[in-house]
Amino acid sequence: MNRHIKTDKIKKQTTYWLWFGRASPILFLIGSFSLFEIFNTQVPFIFYSSWIIFVTISLIWWAWVLRTILEFITFFQEVSHSVEDIKDDIKEVQHSVKTLRDFELELTKKIDNPK
Repeated sequence: MNRHIKTDKIKKQTTYWLWFGRASPILFLIGSFSLFEIFNTQVPFIFYSSWIIFVTISLIWWAWVLRTILEFITFFQEVSHSVEDIKDDIKEVQHSVKTLRDFELELTKKIDNPK
């Protein structure tokens, strides 16, 4: 997949997580109040179910964070290899330019001092 598409995808997912982080406490309070008042659910059930939901979401989020970090590590490795390739190409060009200069100097010497 293209690097720009990957980074755009990660940016979009980050936005989703931020909105989820903002909305989930409000939704949790509304859900807990509804369970308690409308359905007469016991408080321990609400407490334990909220912990199960919290742990599940935390594990999913942690897996997403680790996957994102690994994708960025892969991305930076690719960039590093590309920079190394560019560096090697620049060294090759510098060597070629030096060789051409030396050749040009020899030619000008031969033209200036014919035997």
